[in-house]
Amino acid sequence: MRNLDADTVLLAVGDCTGHGVPGALMSMIGITLLDRLIQEGVTEPALILEQLHLGIRRALQQDGDTKTARTAWTSDCAASNARLAGSAFPARPFALTS
Repeated sequence: MRNLDADTVLLAVGDCTGHGVPGALMSMIGITLLDRLIQEGVTEPALILEQLHLGIRRALQQDGDTKTARTAWTSDCAASNARLAGSAFPARPFALTS
């Protein structure tokens, strides 16, 4: 979780549990790429996922088509709204309720 500004939080969740050393390697690559993307100002969930996917493929020198489940989300707490993107659906805004 990273505060983008006073009202906006970026939350990314990934799970490599049970995959041992390969999962740990993927976690380290993913965290490094996410940090770099955020430092470059990329904060739109769909773009984060796209760039993360491409960055991981470059890091692993992969070619061809692969399918991976991915989800990202940003939240503007002051405005009570959020944007969510996932591999199976495009980015979409929705209201936060308590």
